[in-house]
Amino acid sequence: MTAEGHGDFEALGQQWDERYAATDRVFRVVPNEILAELVSGLNPGTAVDLGAGEGRNSLWLASQGWSVTAVDASSVGLGKLISNANDLSLDVTTVVGDLWDFMETSRANGTLVDLVVLAYIQVIASERPSLLNAAAALLRPGGHLFVVAHHMDSLGHAGPPDPERLFVEEDLARIEGLSTDRLELLHGPSDLPESGTDVFLWAKHGVDGDLH
Repeated sequence: MTAEGHGDFEALGQQWDERYAATDRVFRVVPNEILAELVSGLNPGTAVDLGAGEGRNSLWLASQGWSVTAVDASSVGLGKLISNANDLSLDVTTVVGDLWDFMETSRANGTLVDLVVLAYIQVIASERPSLLNAAAALLRPGGHLFVVAHHMDSLGHAGPPDPERLFVEEDLARIEGLSTDRLELLHGPSDLPESGTDVFLWAKHGVDGDLH
């Protein structure tokens, strides 16, 4: 939730640390409803939540038996995740770091997972292909990628005020090595209570080895 691209990692972390520290809760507590619906049909495995923020999706996945690694630039956001995980007796691995560095290191180490979550990582259009392809490269055969982002139709209603950071369906239509199961628009609350329009992708690594 806090990745902005190949920028200054320390500045990005400080920006989001300040935002998370200013209030008890920035984003909704419940997991993304579409993510919960789709993942409920899978056998629990290993998952990476990129830009996990306060951890609403990571915590839900862990509660369903997934082994989760939550990655974010903000130590304050992940600190909230850890506190809530302890309260709920859940085990979530947290990594404070740059998403691109994390993905590059994971690929170099051959660390592949069953599920990658990219929720509201509102990078500019020129950075989306590299982000999505890098996320897809973390999947083992049969693994799934879930992406949800604020759509251009949300401009002025929800999400970033900068149209350069709002997605359209075509941004998610072609990712190397994946087959698309669902690519749809959603209307209503998303990461914040305000209603808007989101776009989501549910795609699968295109090699035999289904998790179902």
